[in-house]
Amino acid sequence: MGSLTFDQNERIVIAGKLITANSNIGVARYRTNGTFDPNFGFNGKYVYNIGGFANHVSDLYVQSDNKILLAGYSDDSSSISKFFVSRVDTMGSIDLSFGGLAYVQQAVIPGNVDEECNGMTVMADGRIILTGTTVYVANADEEVAACRLKPVLVTALNELGEENIINAFPNPFSNEIQILSKENGMGSLVDICGKSIQTFPILIGINEITTSELPTGMYFIQVDGKRAVKVIKQ
Repeated sequence: MGSLTFDQNERIVIAGKLITANSNIGVARYRTNGTFDPNFGFNGKYVYNIGGFANHVSDLYVQSDNKILLAGYSDDSSSISKFFVSRVDTMGSIDLSFGGLAYVQQAVIPGNVDEECNGMTVMADGRIILTGTTVYVANADEEVAACRLKPVLVTALNELGEENIINAFPNPFSNEIQILSKENGMGSLVDICGKSIQTFPILIGINEITTSELPTGMYFIQVDGKRAVKVIKQ
């Protein structure tokens, strides 16, 4: 377990790392009687992943509106760790209005340096401070690190409607696209003629898809055949 606190209604909120085929973010909410809150996530629990690689949760903070901030560090495609902060809404789902992707991953120092966030606090104006360690050589060359993030409200995503379960960034894209999903399922990339070009498993959270060999043009991304998101390969 990474951290534990209470929300504004005295419900218990815990978060940590859930290891399956990968290290995922796990968050749960309990009612005041100690039972899982059925109104949160799936039977009181919610599990998701950032970027498709290992995620580690170190701290959490419950806002005045009961939305949950989760801080820690996550690996990228080169297995380099970076600070991250993510937000889950009051119903137990990724909050798309936070950072545009429901998370922010931040390198404190440029280059191939592991950065492990192990603490978070939130200032009165909503700015988020993350603290941790930069690791040049494990147990030999390490330094204290901190960064401050300014909250930015993303409203365009809200216009997609409650039925929207996926989004894609960047758009237009080139060699890689990130697909943000609220559900597990099978994703498909479809061309403008309706032909399926590529299929891939989709997990709750952020999924990175390599598209370097995809011709330029307009495509649609779907999860289990539900509402499509239009994307442009440039």
